[in-house]
Amino acid sequence: MIHSRLDYLVENQYVLSKREIYALWMMTNYEIHRYLMNNVRGEGAEKGLHHWRMSSIIASFITLEDGEFLMRGGDGVTNSRGYAKCLVHSWLAENLTDYLDEKIGLPLTDKNPITGKAMYVPYDEFTCKFFEYIILNFSILMKYVKDNND
Repeated sequence: MIHSRLDYLVENQYVLSKREIYALWMMTNYEIHRYLMNNVRGEGAEKGLHHWRMSSIIASFITLEDGEFLMRGGDGVTNSRGYAKCLVHSWLAENLTDYLDEKIGLPLTDKNPITGKAMYVPYDEFTCKFFEYIILNFSILMKYVKDNND
C-alpha cells in the first residue's frame, strides 16, 4: 500500500528521498502495525514496547547512531541517541499517538458497542496513515530532535 504513496510522500516533504522513505518504512512498519493493534485492543505493555522500538529506529535514522546495533536486536540506548529516542517518543506522543482517533481516524476500540464483539479494523491502512504523518512532518521532528539533543 505504501508503494503507491511513495511519490506523494517525496513531493510533499523536502528532507527525505524516495529510497530513504522506503528504508524507513521497511524498518518501522512492523512496529507501527503492532503498536496500533495493541492500542485498539488496550494491551498497554506491548503497546509501550512497540512505541519505544519505533522511537529508537527513528532516532537512529535521524542521529545516524546505533543503527546496526539496533537492527541486530539491541535497544539502542547508548550515547546521545538514548536521549534522542526519548525526544522522538515525546514528539510522537505530543503530535500523533495521543490523538490517533483525530489524526488518522483509528478507532479507540475494536469492540462493537452494541454486540461487544470484535469488529474488523483495517490495520494496514492505519499503519500507512501513521507512517505518512511521520514522513510529512519529518523535518519538524528532525529539527525538534536536533534542537533539543545538544
